[in-house]
Amino acid sequence: MNTNNKSRWFGAIIILLLLINAATIIFLLIGKNKHHLPPPQNGGAFGFLVKELALDSNQKNEYQKLRDQHRNSVEGLRTQLKNNKDSLFNLLKLSNITDANVHQKLDSIASLNRKIDEITFSHFKQVRAICNPQQQMKFDEVIAQAMQIQAPKQEPSHHSPPPNKDRLPREEEPEDGPPPPHN
Repeated sequence: MNTNNKSRWFGAIIILLLLINAATIIFLLIGKNKHHLPPPQNGGAFGFLVKELALDSNQKNEYQKLRDQHRNSVEGLRTQLKNNKDSLFNLLKLSNITDANVHQKLDSIASLNRKIDEITFSHFKQVRAICNPQQQMKFDEVIAQAMQIQAPKQEPSHHSPPPNKDRLPREEEPEDGPPPPHN
């Protein structure tokens, strides 16, 4: 192939790559709003608890009032919490960060988390109170399951091997091989 043909091919390839890049960017920008999660089916957590606990219409109305009160109570706290976390991580931009500054922000975040947890605990205590004894037993099961789902997953440590009762602690292991078998 002569240099003129090579130049044309390279030019065509570059133009093709630019068009593909432009199409990808346009697709990402246009499709950006289409990838949001759909709204929860059947009323989300509210609908789930109503169904699982088989709440009657009076209980459902009372639960709805409690839910609205809870949302109103924690909405401002969650906004403060987000702002405080943003403020904490904005400290990274400063060159003269002190431990006192960081601890102050962390204490504020912990305090807000505690308030939200207290309000949420009280909310669920009130929800449980509107249930009959049979519903309370089901409520307890549902809450236990929710807590298991929300519990942080224990990831294995990559720094040390899993515990093995047949092994000696690392500092007591002989350097020339595995520990002797136990009888």
